[in-house]
Amino acid sequence: MRERKTDLSIAVALFAGNLLILGPWIFAEFSDQPWNNGYIYIAIARLFRDYKWTWNPLHYGGAPFHYLYPPLFHVLVGAVPFVSLARAFHLVTAIGYALAPVCLYVLTLTLFRSRLLATFAAVAYSVFPSPVYAFLPAWRNIALPYAHAPWSFVDLIAFEEAGHAFALPIMFLAVAAAWRGRWRAASFLAAAVFLTNWPALIGFGFALAGIVVARRAAAHVVALIGAAYGLSAFWMTPGYFVSSSLLNRIVLRHTLTAAPWNRTTLLILALAAGLICLSFWRRVLPELGLVWTWLALSGAVVVCYTVSGNYLLPSPHRYMLEFNAACVLAIVSLISLLPLKLQLPVMAVLSVAGLGASFGFFSQPWTFERPSQYPRTGVAWQVADWLNHNTPQHNAGTSRVLASGELDSTLALWSDVPQAGGSGQDVSNFLIWAAERQVVYGCAPDSERIAELWLRALNVHYFVVHLAASREYFHWYAQPEKFAALRVAWDNGAGDTIYQTPAQPEAVVVDLDAMRRLPPLHSTADARFLAAYVNWAAGKRPASIRWDGVDSATIDSTLAPGEAVLVRVNNDPGWRAAGAGASVASDPLGFLLIRGAAPHLELRLGASWDTWLGRAITVLTIVLLLARVSGFWIAGFAVLPALGAYLVLLAGVPPTAAVAEDAFVHLQPPLINPGGIVDSEGGIISVYGLNFGGKTDSVHVWLGDREAEVVYHSPNMINFRLAPETPPNTALSIEVNGCRGNEFGVATRTR
Repeated sequence: MRERKTDLSIAVALFAGNLLILGPWIFAEFSDQPWNNGYIYIAIARLFRDYKWTWNPLHYGGAPFHYLYPPLFHVLVGAVPFVSLARAFHLVTAIGYALAPVCLYVLTLTLFRSRLLATFAAVAYSVFPSPVYAFLPAWRNIALPYAHAPWSFVDLIAFEEAGHAFALPIMFLAVAAAWRGRWRAASFLAAAVFLTNWPALIGFGFALAGIVVARRAAAHVVALIGAAYGLSAFWMTPGYFVSSSLLNRIVLRHTLTAAPWNRTTLLILALAAGLICLSFWRRVLPELGLVWTWLALSGAVVVCYTVSGNYLLPSPHRYMLEFNAACVLAIVSLISLLPLKLQLPVMAVLSVAGLGASFGFFSQPWTFERPSQYPRTGVAWQVADWLNHNTPQHNAGTSRVLASGELDSTLALWSDVPQAGGSGQDVSNFLIWAAERQVVYGCAPDSERIAELWLRALNVHYFVVHLAASREYFHWYAQPEKFAALRVAWDNGAGDTIYQTPAQPEAVVVDLDAMRRLPPLHSTADARFLAAYVNWAAGKRPASIRWDGVDSATIDSTLAPGEAVLVRVNNDPGWRAAGAGASVASDPLGFLLIRGAAPHLELRLGASWDTWLGRAITVLTIVLLLARVSGFWIAGFAVLPALGAYLVLLAGVPPTAAVAEDAFVHLQPPLINPGGIVDSEGGIISVYGLNFGGKTDSVHVWLGDREAEVVYHSPNMINFRLAPETPPNTALSIEVNGCRGNEFGVATRTR
């Protein structure tokens, strides 16, 4: 009983101390960085709070709602009463952040059975500079503006990785429960990680591998993973995993470009493999084997990315949280090998050194937090406000807006206007995302015509463009002047313009025989197909459609044989039509085609077959867990049907997925990074970005319509000399092989 009181006292102190470190951040609303992850998380939480969990009509032509994001974190944010979503976001995130050292204390105590070591680990994690900074200067430099604060603080304040921060303490508890052999409790905790954040789920695998090595418990770990999936399968359906797999195949591996493996990569992997082999040695204590395997795997991912630019996993930088925790545990594991009489002096010396190195941080942590911003002063809110007053909202089939950059992810925070783009993680039809990329990044000679055809094909009525002078962060528009021929609907005079295309009916009657005669789509720049499709999709006549919500509509139209109603919303196995002879199919872009002999048709979205399968797996898993059936059998009943469904769905991916992938492969214009224009010595200006070409490419720097002298260029940097006669406040852009990329304003006379 006395020991429990001691543990509780330490836990309360750690929790309160970490809340104190965050201080005003806990009660903040919106930061001054509308492009950061915090705004994205708040926007997603709003959708969880305000929409039915059936269909998300706002992104990429629509998708099943559960594709949006794992639900746990966002449900908790939306459930906080009496405060705005933004304040609820900060409160829930702060609780997760402060619980991480508490749960690390529990895990360390479980592994090493020493409150002194556990307290040291939790304090080091909370306050000391992260051990990673000692041997990876790149991460140390990122933490430099924060006085070398621990990475958990930097990750939250600089990047607002809230979902990952919230999932991390749950992961620590799951590892502790598994180490104690409490496999059912570990399964429920692991399911909570599944339902909170993807990177945390993958990072959890590093620790589970350590348990396999240390305990020789492969069967138990497989059972744990299977049961955890079964508990979360109602949300993480086979279709969800297909969408995630396609996201990696079509988008991430072509946009998050990785360097080829080299000797350094092989050396790092060899060292990691050696550490894992050492952990297998029976003379190594099991707790050390767990920690060292965790360290080897997470370290291989992060160090290979940092040193060689390799991607052993998608977005490898996101596993710094797990690597940092493993480094802290590794230091504790080495201290545990010392005689007891030496452990306290060593921890005292390390504590003095750690506190000394982090004094600039923990003496004034609040000074490193971002200032608050009234959101109505931002570009995103201004655009959203105008759209809210000029565009129908909520209906799945209404005309769309296409907006790139900040608005891709944050428009949903302020508006219910459907987008052609989105937040990058809730996609059922990747061709729509590829089409957005074609419109925004296309820079071929006919890119203006291609863009206009896509806007009409996707039923985009408004198109938001940010020019060089805009305060928008990204400026993700190649050759933005190509849109100048479009009709201007709104202009704020500060570089932000909303263009307008002709309005189109929400639903039209189309000729099915004419659809079959359409030429095949070869690429997102296929002008022949697009012109034919736009002409066909204009329809023979409008059809009456009335939306009763995001997932149901009534269609009134008398259809002749060979006719159907086209609704430019993505088809999905869950869409069903009711009425005589009614059926649902896809058009060449993946939009809904409704056929039927009755003049009155009902369109409804129900759960697809793979969603029902996921729900059945969850129910069966709960029953089997309560019946105390062997975990290995539970894993089989959960994973094997889901795997079969996944393979069936993957085999049925439409050919347009290959067209979409081609767009992400080939549409790579030169892009200047936000904040990537830097003064150098001797009148030279450096520009940092992507796709600036190699030695054999033709590279030009444009300041307005004047060409600057290029002094040096590499794929990611250009140095140029600023001519004295350059006009003030001019637009800077980079051209590579005739393709001119995005623009940023440069106040040249002050340089």
